[in-house]
Amino acid sequence: MGASLLTVWWLLAAPARAQDCPDRLARLDMIEAAEQKLLEADLAGADLGLRSLEKALGCGSLAESDLLARMWLLEGAWLTLQGDPQAAVDSWRAAARVAPGRWVDAYGPELREAYDEAVAAPSPEETARIHLDPPLFRWIGAVDGHIQNFPARVEPGLHVVQVGPGEDDIRYARVLVAFPEAPSVVVTGLVEPTNAFDEASQPGDDGKPYKPPKDPIPPANLSLYTAVGSALALGRGVDGARGASAEPGVKLTLPLETGFTVRPGSRAFVRLAGTAALLVGGEFQFDDAHGAGHSPAAVGASLTGGAWSGLGDMGLLVGYQWPDRIPVRGVLAGRLPRFPLQVEGRLGMNAAFGRTPEPALDVVFALTPRLFRRSDGAE
Repeated sequence: MGASLLTVWWLLAAPARAQDCPDRLARLDMIEAAEQKLLEADLAGADLGLRSLEKALGCGSLAESDLLARMWLLEGAWLTLQGDPQAAVDSWRAAARVAPGRWVDAYGPELREAYDEAVAAPSPEETARIHLDPPLFRWIGAVDGHIQNFPARVEPGLHVVQVGPGEDDIRYARVLVAFPEAPSVVVTGLVEPTNAFDEASQPGDDGKPYKPPKDPIPPANLSLYTAVGSALALGRGVDGARGASAEPGVKLTLPLETGFTVRPGSRAFVRLAGTAALLVGGEFQFDDAHGAGHSPAAVGASLTGGAWSGLGDMGLLVGYQWPDRIPVRGVLAGRLPRFPLQVEGRLGMNAAFGRTPEPALDVVFALTPRLFRRSDGAE
């Protein structure tokens, strides 16, 4: 699937910074001016008009289907005239999807033939998913001018995502290409007011809607962490001491963990947890000052840190488990968008003095209900 010059995945479409946000009539004037530039063979002027229109979608009201269709028709024509008809396919198909049958006669029969050929191709059977980071609570999110629940399932291809307090108060817009192979994550950087009477949710002194600061810090919060799961380690078997069960070489344990996670108003997180792990089919063997001993479970604590987004965490875990184990793991966690549950995979080893390192793999399911949050990102 071709990616348009104007709609590549990491294109940042920030909220409009102009003092006056273009209304519907102003947007129509913008698209008409850009169309005229194209008809006059002023491709640079048409490109500039398209970019201005995309920025104008980041404020004011939700986009209208007819406007989006004309925008993508213009983009498809521009790309074709630029010598990139393959990239234009995405734009032609997006225009036909939001407003079937819409066309600009002045573009002529050759461009219409390219449009018809792109639209006639079979539609993909797969769907794509669009996530918002951070997730919405009271504000609305829309795809192609229609309010959606997120994560939103959409047809693969070009889309416009808009976010704001209401249909006529959009604070953010972005044009993206959604692919079926992996979720598309739109990082808005917006922080919703903590309550309906927050001063930030009201119009400013000049009567214009509030615009959030540039690059706001994500909210600080504190969450509980309670997890259960299973862990597998491959090590050396040890015979049982004093008639105890042996410690198997293939160690399957059932870990239980509880603690707290802190996200200190940035994209970092730190988690401290106490741990206990029951060994299945044997007992841990150890030697200490009192001689040989054994235990059916290992107990200890762990410290995890790394980076996070609206979809999950990625980082490094280190800790200590008695008897005589130092777990070191790379951590990758994914969580549900509207329920405090995450699935966490870990890969690494159990290391200790005087013991051969044991490769290890853990999978745990964790409840992470939030205890505390501040919208200003302060600790």
